[in-house]
Amino acid sequence: MIENQKLDILVFTQKVDLNDDVLAAFYYWWEKLAQKVNQLNIVCLFEGEHHLPDNTKVFSLGKEKGKSRVRYIWRVYQYFWPWRKTIDIIFVHMNEVYIFLLWPLAKIYHIPIVFWKAHGGRLPHIKKAIFMADKIVTSGAKTFEYNTLKKVIIGQGVNVDFFQPVKSMIGETDRGKFQVLAVGRPSSVKHYDILLASANILINRQGQKNIFFEIVGNAQNEKEALNQKKLAESIKEYNLTDYFLLKPGVPFGQIKRKYQECSCLVNLTDPASLEKVVLEAMAMEKPVVTSNEAFWPFFDGCEFLQVQKNNPADLAEKIKNLAALKSEQRKAIGQKLRTMVVKEHSVNHLINELIKVFYSVIQCKK
Repeated sequence: MIENQKLDILVFTQKVDLNDDVLAAFYYWWEKLAQKVNQLNIVCLFEGEHHLPDNTKVFSLGKEKGKSRVRYIWRVYQYFWPWRKTIDIIFVHMNEVYIFLLWPLAKIYHIPIVFWKAHGGRLPHIKKAIFMADKIVTSGAKTFEYNTLKKVIIGQGVNVDFFQPVKSMIGETDRGKFQVLAVGRPSSVKHYDILLASANILINRQGQKNIFFEIVGNAQNEKEALNQKKLAESIKEYNLTDYFLLKPGVPFGQIKRKYQECSCLVNLTDPASLEKVVLEAMAMEKPVVTSNEAFWPFFDGCEFLQVQKNNPADLAEKIKNLAALKSEQRKAIGQKLRTMVVKEHSVNHLINELIKVFYSVIQCKK
């Protein structure tokens, strides 16, 4: 039976780096996947620090060395060719360009392609990727909004063993203030301007001087740098420099402390997507206030955490109401959210479901 055979997997992904502030979460996918397969070969655009199991090899396309795009493409074929007769699955993580490059050869050598995509809204070229891939795996119903029988929901893959409350860390109750946290780069889809407007309502208009705000994240391009600059200027205009802080992104291993110290996380991302930072905060037993509809199924009995889109007044009201609760009440909310994350979005759950998908597409090729 094919299910009793350990597989050889070829992965294409953006970065392998356990210290990256955005993509290190996926490092734990590869660590767990390696335990389930015979051989794991990972081709990445950028290679950083890693300590993966012995049956895992990492090959870089050379972005960390400044290689050209033409060189990237050449290396894709250079790495694929020796494995063309031995690998069982090509797993393309996030970037569909690898599907377009490898599909003809995958067809010739009868190698199934499984594609991970978790992005709300419509994207160019995705229909072409859907046609070429054997299966598309995604984290939730809102994270791949194309109707196709190839789609399989497998969860987001949060490391719930790492992201859990630690008693030895300073928590929000130790600081004597209500700390609102937002995590992510200053992209326009994050709507940090709405968060700042709600802070202005709470602090300047309503005199809620015990509520503080912090955004953690790095700009990754000129447009995001401009957004960050405008946000900093608006903070000064609102006279909120003592209450609203912009902090640089931190390595993946350090973001846990930020979750531990906050009172709640706010996420206003649009279009809807199951952002890992929200699930990580939930795993840390933190309430999450959000207008991101992908998370609303988590809020059965906690609908007061849902916020209207682009509505600073509603956001301010929800934050104020949450701050008025006792810390024990907020902790109970967080514990309920963690239970759902562990059940449906842990790394273990994702990898187990992914392996099932691998076996199913191989069986279909027989």
